[in-house]
Amino acid sequence: MRLITLLILCWSLAAYGNTADTRLSLETELNSATPQRQISILQQLVTENLKSDPPYALQHANALISLLESTGATGTAYLEALQQLATLQVAQGMLDEAKANAEKLAAGAQQLAEHNRHIQSLKTQGVIARIQSDYDGALDYFQRAAALARQHDLPDAAVQVEYEIAIIYYFMGKHADAIELLKSIQPKIEQANNQLLAGKVLNILGIVYANQSRFEESLDVMLTALEIQKSLKNKGAQQALLNNIGVTYNRLGKIRQALDIYLESLDLAVELKDVQSEALALINIAAIQQDLGDYEPAQANLSRGMAIARQLNDKNLIAQGLNSSAEYYLVKADFAKAIQLSIQALTLADSSGDKTTAVKPRQNLAKTYLAQGDIANALLYIEQAITIAAELENKSNLSKLYKQLADIYQQDGRYAEALAAHKRYSELNNEVFNNESDKKMAALRARNESLQKDRKIEAMANEQKVQAIQYQNELTLRDQVSAQAEFQRYIFAALITLLLCVLFMIYRRRLQTRLNKQLRQLVKDRTRELAAKHIELERAYTVMETQSLTDQLTKLHNRRFLMQKLPEDLANTPADANEQDFVFLLLDLDNFKQVNDTYGHTAGDLILIQFSNLMKQVFRSSDYTIRWGGEEFLVVMRHMNRANAPAYAERLRRTVEQHNFDIADGSSINMTCSIGFACFPDTQGESPILSWNQVIDVADICLYAAKKSQRNAWIGVEKLAAHTGFQDLISDMSLSVAANQVKIVSSIAADEIIWD
Repeated sequence: MRLITLLILCWSLAAYGNTADTRLSLETELNSATPQRQISILQQLVTENLKSDPPYALQHANALISLLESTGATGTAYLEALQQLATLQVAQGMLDEAKANAEKLAAGAQQLAEHNRHIQSLKTQGVIARIQSDYDGALDYFQRAAALARQHDLPDAAVQVEYEIAIIYYFMGKHADAIELLKSIQPKIEQANNQLLAGKVLNILGIVYANQSRFEESLDVMLTALEIQKSLKNKGAQQALLNNIGVTYNRLGKIRQALDIYLESLDLAVELKDVQSEALALINIAAIQQDLGDYEPAQANLSRGMAIARQLNDKNLIAQGLNSSAEYYLVKADFAKAIQLSIQALTLADSSGDKTTAVKPRQNLAKTYLAQGDIANALLYIEQAITIAAELENKSNLSKLYKQLADIYQQDGRYAEALAAHKRYSELNNEVFNNESDKKMAALRARNESLQKDRKIEAMANEQKVQAIQYQNELTLRDQVSAQAEFQRYIFAALITLLLCVLFMIYRRRLQTRLNKQLRQLVKDRTRELAAKHIELERAYTVMETQSLTDQLTKLHNRRFLMQKLPEDLANTPADANEQDFVFLLLDLDNFKQVNDTYGHTAGDLILIQFSNLMKQVFRSSDYTIRWGGEEFLVVMRHMNRANAPAYAERLRRTVEQHNFDIADGSSINMTCSIGFACFPDTQGESPILSWNQVIDVADICLYAAKKSQRNAWIGVEKLAAHTGFQDLISDMSLSVAANQVKIVSSIAADEIIWD
């Protein structure tokens, strides 16, 4: 095996050396050759390097065109050179130059009645218009090319153009038209045995399915397309498929897997020197890194991708990049910048006609205006986004938009409308879930049938083995009887019997080999099916796990979430890092029982929901907000400086005090809250004395003291002195405070705090 690998490596190196030697030889000859020989050399250099080294091929294609034009050539060789040059210029982002050469090609092809080249020139102009997001213009070019192909009975060319038209339908949001057209040309492609185009059609079909939230169908067709392109060693098509598979994984919430696939897609784009695909991969990678909180590499990749997109004047890519930038500034609470970038993205998306890209900037604008409390604008943009998403039939995205609409209504106090929007969100989610359930049942049935078939094959194989053994025993017995009776007389028969045994063994071995081959194929098929089922089961598990970690009333995390996530966070936090403190705040609504007794539990639930929204406004998105039980809540502020904890406690106290809480009858009441907090590690700069569970108990003592001393107040333990015992704290906090073993911070004067 090692010898074979070494021989392949040596052959590859020799081939590379031969290619380099051929280049050098041709370039040396070029300067002294006759004009006709120069044309032949340049044609060879362009053709041989068209895919392996596009920049090199582009340089010599320009030289070839100049030489042909200087000799007055206008025939087939000139048209072929123009076609190659335009194709190379599109790949390198030189769109204006490519368009000019495509127009020259169209004029020359018409004059010479070269219909295939005329169709190719229209296709090239359509691709350029598509890159520039001029979808109406692109559709016009492709439809003219299709009409020309049908007029001159060129079925292969017609199928190629119809494939391009389907892509434009997708960009224009005409998903049903795109699917219908793609499925109509699949039989034609199969009849022509065009594996390359078959893979491309499956790729676009997968993209459209993904935009309709038909994720299983999307992955199925795109993985099939990837296998086809790998068998054809078509790296360009593989790169596009990897990017699209990454998009589907991202929509399924598998962002780590999506990031790995995007990185592989980027490597291929760089290797192929495909600048447009490189820009798309960089922008997609930046969006994932931003979701993971890796803002520095995200901004670097986004900057690189946007630079290429602007050079290409690709409105779609620029709009995607602007959306990512807007989300970054929204996280950083720079609302003015987020609005500015979102409006730029919206303008580009609307001008390009790409409805898929037009949803995101409206969604970002709705989020930003809601964060600023501008309900009118938030509603305006979320309703526009819902209308577009409904046209695209993207139920997954549509459900998220209805959830956002419910949040806007709720913040505006329009609870009936919020309930209706939330109901629509649940209906859409249930539709997706029911579809998933049907597929899982079908998968289980298929798996059961597969196992039954495996068992039948195994039983058949065993039966054949038993029959062979019985037959062998009969032969042996017959030989023994023959030997005892008349050995000499039947020696010839024994030889014949032996020959039959040998032939039977050969037959049995061949039969077993064939069965083993069939079984290996069956195992391979089952393995592929099980891998697909695993993806479905993992997705269902993720949904159930999320529900089990969430409080159904407030949509905050619950205790189970804390028990699952916090130990891992603490273990991954460096002991000597700056601003890596954890602050545990226990919050309790004052006199909440009286609200339930006076106004009823429905009013109490509404107050708890509004209180949870106030918590989200006060605390950071990286903090854990948890419903601890009843009207009691827990906030875990991660990776912060403990000196800032009093400011957050006071901000929440003041926010709750100043808020008018709406209740079910349309009136409002005022509420207050009490807060107790403690920091972990409890001894700053030293090994902690208390576990995080014990720190929560200390925060509970502080909460109790705040409620007993005054209410509408906060008390916190910033740190403990070394050798302070947990039992001392919980048995009599006042003694520990008096002995200076505990550093207390509070909104209440120290002499007014009641610990007992």
